[in-house]
Amino acid sequence: HGGEDGGAVGICTGTPEAGINLAYATALRDELISRGYEVVLTREDESALAPQKKADLAKRREIINGSSADIAVSIHMNKFSDRSVSGPMAFYMNGSADGEALAVCVIDAVCDAVGRPRRIANPGDYFIIRECSCPAVIVECGFLSNASDEALIMTDDYKEKVVRGIADGIDAYFAARQ
Repeated sequence: HGGEDGGAVGICTGTPEAGINLAYATALRDELISRGYEVVLTREDESALAPQKKADLAKRREIINGSSADIAVSIHMNKFSDRSVSGPMAFYMNGSADGEALAVCVIDAVCDAVGRPRRIANPGDYFIIRECSCPAVIVECGFLSNASDEALIMTDDYKEKVVRGIADGIDAYFAARQ
């Protein structure tokens, strides 16, 4: 998301997902750098990478695949028609064993960090996880369609917990591969 594509919108505040995603992504970048990782972001401001969604996604694919990344993590906030649904989720490309391993490590660590029961990692077929040349995970940090989740998502405390959880999950993924 970015530019005209704001993504999901908070049910109570009307805050678009794009800016929240960027705040979480930059916090995650800082956390990962402090742990010794090299990090490349696909966007570092509120702008889209191209005027149309398809071109924007293609540019993201180009950045990720051109970076020789070991993994890709796409940060999002979720929405669902049933406003009672809440909590973090993770998606990996259906059929990718490495993507599934990454998603399991990340969702387990995020759920532990925010004090939620562990959820399964979900297979999917979304552009970013499908088009990456490396294992990839989409992390949905919570539901903007759920008032309680939205309130949490907007706090620095929750952001720090989610970011720490994602980073811990990444650490666990790489530790399992040694």
